[in-house]
Amino acid sequence: MNIDFPKLIKLLLPTFMRAGLTELVEAIASPLTSLYTDFQLWQIDIRLQAAMTAQVMYMETILNYRLLNSFIRTIYITDGDGVTVDFIVNVPSGVEVDNYRLIALVEKYKASGKRYSIGQSALTYEVLWTDAVCELISADKIINMLTADRDMGIHIFVVSEFVVTTEISVDIQVTYNGGLTSIETVTIPLGSNTSNIIDKNNVSSVMTIASNPAFDDTYIYDTFT
Repeated sequence: MNIDFPKLIKLLLPTFMRAGLTELVEAIASPLTSLYTDFQLWQIDIRLQAAMTAQVMYMETILNYRLLNSFIRTIYITDGDGVTVDFIVNVPSGVEVDNYRLIALVEKYKASGKRYSIGQSALTYEVLWTDAVCELISADKIINMLTADRDMGIHIFVVSEFVVTTEISVDIQVTYNGGLTSIETVTIPLGSNTSNIIDKNNVSSVMTIASNPAFDDTYIYDTFT
């Protein structure tokens, strides 16, 4: 049901008050009108998602709507060879899309067990997932440990390949000359990609052990020496 707020306000006001108070009441009701407009847009979007199935025409619709904000069949699906892939998602040359989100959308709406590839211009992506994914950007974030000499000591810091979306604690094992070891924890703050710096003396080697959390809603965090 659609609500015509200007008409509703006029109907609710007594006839003798309409000439002087209609505009004032409309101004007071404008935040509610704005919220109702946002709700209508959300409702349209949710109904569209609920109507989607694994049929080709529906998958093409949601891919173009989500990625290109259009219902024109720019991104289209063709049959695969039936041996290696069941279907191919085609992105024309010159069309820029978020590939990770494209993959997540296809994973969300395709029939279970169907294999596919993505063809974009001269490139073809083979898609293999080992874990569940969402419509957010999904990719590994590589966390590396770097060291540098500084005044007879070792300058240790941990660097993420990209800016982290969750504050990450990384455990590192420090081995000193003579064989003694200790476990240190460094933190990569939210919105950064570099940890706080640790200075150590007489260090023979350093290695990363684990990150906490190991994953979140957006990324999987892998640690490497």
